[in-house]
Amino acid sequence: MGERAARRPLVLFVDDIHWADPTTLDAIEALLVTMHSAYADGTPRVLIVAAHRPVTGQRTGDVFAAWLRRLAGRVVGVRMTGLDEGAVATLAANRLGGPLPSTTVEQLTRWTDGNPMHVLAALDRAAAGTDTTELDPAVFVATLPRIVDEQLDLLPIDVLRPLEAAAFAGA
Repeated sequence: MGERAARRPLVLFVDDIHWADPTTLDAIEALLVTMHSAYADGTPRVLIVAAHRPVTGQRTGDVFAAWLRRLAGRVVGVRMTGLDEGAVATLAANRLGGPLPSTTVEQLTRWTDGNPMHVLAALDRAAAGTDTTELDPAVFVATLPRIVDEQLDLLPIDVLRPLEAAAFAGA
């Protein structure tokens, strides 16, 4: 990576890093330290962007929280929040071609926690074959299993099987 970065700047994006095992976290930290010291006298050539959600009370969350504490002062955190009701209303109106009732927007915002991907998926599912001016908020809740199933269907079978086993075991 260092050789490539010497030729041109690189961006490494790691999504859902809160689920990473300790070895992966250590490797990313080592990369961070190595790249920082390699370019301490000039412009950094590697940007590491790591996205995560708050995870607490689980072994994985504890490991990740400890890792973040070790990196304090060496990383910049940007806290993202979900969309507020006004933004969800605008997103819904743009997606559906017209406004939703405020009670529906309120429930949709609460149910999706303002996550744009979840908002769009719920809107698409609920609007399929439906008069979008009178969407029932309960329809959005009923779409959650389908949204999750569709996302799981995108995973390779060798990734899906262990997840199914873990879900069955209650892990």
